[in-house]
Amino acid sequence: MSTEKRSLEANVLGIFPPFLRRELVANKAFRDELGIKVQSILTIGVGGARFRRDKLFDAIRSALADQSTAAIHDESGTSYSVMIEVQGNGSTVVTATQGDTHLRLSGLAILSTDRAQRLLEFDFALVDAGLPPNGLPEWRVILEQRPIEDDELGELLADLSRTPQSCIRALDNELSGPDVKLETIAPADPAYYERLVGVGDACSASELAGSASSRIADLLAWDTEQGARVALLLASHAGVIAESPLSSLPSDALARLGEWAKDGADLVSKIGMIELGLAVLPSSRHLEPMIEALVREIIELNPDDAACRLNFLSAGFVLIDAELSRTKALGNWPPFRRRFAALAQASLVERVGLGRIDVESFSKWAFGQRGHRFYLQTLVDMRLEPRWLPDYAGPDQLHCELIGRIHNAGYQFAPNVPPGSLHQLLFSDDPMAVQAAINFPASFLPGPLEGSLECRRNPVPAHFEAILNESLAGEQFEPKSVTALINLRGLFHFDNEKIARTVSMIRAAGHRINGDVSLEERDALIHGLAGVAAITRSTDLACDVRVMMRKNRIDGLSPPRPGCELLIGLHAAAAYEESEAWRKFIGDWAGELAFGVSSKGEAQELHTWLTTLCVIEPALRKTIGCGLAALAAYIEV
Repeated sequence: MSTEKRSLEANVLGIFPPFLRRELVANKAFRDELGIKVQSILTIGVGGARFRRDKLFDAIRSALADQSTAAIHDESGTSYSVMIEVQGNGSTVVTATQGDTHLRLSGLAILSTDRAQRLLEFDFALVDAGLPPNGLPEWRVILEQRPIEDDELGELLADLSRTPQSCIRALDNELSGPDVKLETIAPADPAYYERLVGVGDACSASELAGSASSRIADLLAWDTEQGARVALLLASHAGVIAESPLSSLPSDALARLGEWAKDGADLVSKIGMIELGLAVLPSSRHLEPMIEALVREIIELNPDDAACRLNFLSAGFVLIDAELSRTKALGNWPPFRRRFAALAQASLVERVGLGRIDVESFSKWAFGQRGHRFYLQTLVDMRLEPRWLPDYAGPDQLHCELIGRIHNAGYQFAPNVPPGSLHQLLFSDDPMAVQAAINFPASFLPGPLEGSLECRRNPVPAHFEAILNESLAGEQFEPKSVTALINLRGLFHFDNEKIARTVSMIRAAGHRINGDVSLEERDALIHGLAGVAAITRSTDLACDVRVMMRKNRIDGLSPPRPGCELLIGLHAAAAYEESEAWRKFIGDWAGELAFGVSSKGEAQELHTWLTTLCVIEPALRKTIGCGLAALAAYIEV
C-alpha cells in the first residue's frame, strides 16, 4: 500500500523541492499551522487500484459499524464493495471486492468507531507485529479515548511495522521475488533496532545483559516459542543469553528451542543455545545430545568454503554495519551497541536467507558495496574501542571466536556437565574435540562487542610475562623483539615499562628494523605495532610508527601505497582518545601522504579513502582538508 499526497496549496509549496515538499505535507502540525489541506490517494494491490483515502476510510467505518458492506468507487470510476468478515479468533478482515478481484485491506479494521472492536483489533495487531500486550501504550491510550484519525492510521501502521517479526515477513516475501531491498536488509530506523536488541544506555558490553533481558522478557510475553527464537538473535555477546529469562523456560520449551536451533537457526542463535543449554543442564539433562550436535556443527564449519554460512554472517554483518554508518541511523549509539544491532540483524538475514540466497554471490556483492566503508568506520570507532579491529569481521576470525565462546562456556559451566560424550567433546584432547579446535590467540581475541578497554587490567600470565621480558631484553630491534607483544595485544594489560622498552628499542635502531625482513613481514610488524599503540594508548609508540613509515619512504624500501599506509595511520591514531588530538594526528599523517603521492592512481585511491573518512567523521575535514585539496589538484593536472 503506497500513499500519494497532492497539495491543494501548490502556490505555497511549489517553491520547495519535491523531497522537502513531501516531508512538509506529511506533517499534520505544519498543514494545520498554514491551513493547508491535502487529498490523499491510496494505491492498493498488484493492479494498482487507486482510492481517495477519506472516501475509502469512511466506507470502511460504515461497513464496520453495520457489519455489512459499503460501496466505493476508485479514481477510475470502477465500483468496489467494502466487505467485512469476522475470523474464528475474533479478528476482522476488510476486503475491497470487484468481480474476481479481492483487495485485502490489512490492518484497517482498527478504524472502527466501536471502542471494544478497535481495541481488540489493536491487540491482534500487536501479536502480528511481535510486540507484547503492553506494547505501544501511547496508541492504546488514543484508541481507548476515541476513533483513530485518517492521518494517524498511517503512523500507527508504520509503528507496528518496525519490528523483527515484520522484517522477517518482508525478507521472506522479497526472497520469493526478483530481489531484496537493501532497506529491508538494513532498516534505517532507530526504533526498529531498539525493538530488535532492546532500549537502554549501556556504556559497555558487560552492561548489555540488562537491556537485553528486558527485551527478551517482552518477546516471551508476546509468544513463548517464537519469542525465544527471536531472543537468540541477541547471543552475539556471551553475557546475554545464559542468565536471561530464557533460562527459566519450562524443560519441554527448552527442548523444542534446542531442536529448532539445531535444525534451523542462524550461527549466533546456535552459539547462544549452546551457552543456554550448558547453563540449565543440571535440570535439563535431555539437552545433552542437542548441545553436542551444535558444538560439533560449529567445530566442523569451514571458513575457507565460499558457500559456508560463516561467510554469510560475515558479509551480512559488514554490509549492515556499514549501511548503519552510511545512514547514521544509530549515530548516537556507541560502537559496541551499534555492532550488537548489526550482528542481530545479520543473523536474522542469515536465518531467513540461508538456502535461498547464493552465499558466495551475496558475499562478493556485500563486501564490494560496503567493505571500504565498514573498514574505515571501524578504524574511526577505534578511538573509543581500540581492541576490536576491522579484520576481525572475517569468517576465519568469526569461526575462531565461536570456538572460543564454546571453550569459555564449557569451563564456566563445567560442574554442570556430567561424564559422557559431551564432556569428552568439551574437555578431552581428542583431535575432533573443542580443545583441538582452539586457535591461540585468535580464539581468545576480543569479539565485536568487546573493543573497549574494560579488561585492560587483565594481567599477563607468568609464562607469557617471561616470554615478553626475554624478547624485549635484546639490544637489537628485530621482528622477534616485538612479535609476542603484538600477538598478545588485546588479551592482556601491558605495563608501561614494556611499552617504554619497545619505544626505546625502536628509537635506538633509528626507526629501522634490523635483519633480513620481507616487505610483507615488515608491513605486518609495523601494522601490529600500530595496534599495540592503540590498545595501550601510547602516543609515543604511535608517533614512532609514523616515523618508521616515513623512513621506509625516505630509504626507498618499497613502502606500501599511500592508501594502505593511511590505514596503518588510522590504527595508530587510536592511541589518542581525545578527539582533537586524534583528528590532528590523522590530519598530519594524511597531509604528509597527500603531498608525497607519485601517481594519479595513488592520488585517486588516497582521495577516495580520505573523502569517505570525512563523510563518516565530518570534523576531520578541518585537519584533512589541506591534503584533500592537494590531491584534487594533483588529479586534475
